[in-house]
Amino acid sequence: MTPQEIVVANLPHLNFGNATGFADEAANMSERVFSVTVTNATTAQHVVSLFPSYFPENAKQLVEGEINGIEGLEATVNGSVSIAQFKAAIARYPTRVLRLQVESTNRNALSKVLTLQEKDHFQKPAPRTINFSSFKSTTANDREMIIVKTPFQLDGATEISYPIAARVSSDTPTEVTFIFYCGAFYDEEMALDRLAEAAYSDLATRTIAQNYINA
Repeated sequence: MTPQEIVVANLPHLNFGNATGFADEAANMSERVFSVTVTNATTAQHVVSLFPSYFPENAKQLVEGEINGIEGLEATVNGSVSIAQFKAAIARYPTRVLRLQVESTNRNALSKVLTLQEKDHFQKPAPRTINFSSFKSTTANDREMIIVKTPFQLDGATEISYPIAARVSSDTPTEVTFIFYCGAFYDEEMALDRLAEAAYSDLATRTIAQNYINA
């Protein structure tokens, strides 16, 4: 067995979808996409907690509609999965992000730093940061875009925040769209079924188990 096959075989709780392991994990990331747009029509920059973790330290948390009661600061989901549903899912199923595409109507909005603050009930290590200004941007349809190919994880123990730049003008708000292309996720529920299938693949085990079931 290859190192990858060994890892996958011993970790039945990893859900790769149509992929076979980490080597081709990106094969179906186009089917695992979450997209949200944050709009800031205020005169101030606001740091928004995109994913708040189990113990959020920022009151400006990503929700559909108005954020933290701030008029002009709001979020809209682009797809069938709501923000609340996606937050609940990653809290239960830690998920890898393989690619993050960020688009904006304001070039300055893509010069900020994404902060990933891991935490647990014992410590809070130094945050990990991804500086968007270090990525080359492209322009299309009056929107700036960058693609971050630095993998990171979404889970219930990591608070991920990003500063949303102030509006461009009184009649031109700043819009920032985040498109998360996801890979494998941790699925404990699936592990039980996989372990049972592996056990039943052994003829002796299957025979014994069937005898008990039929008794």
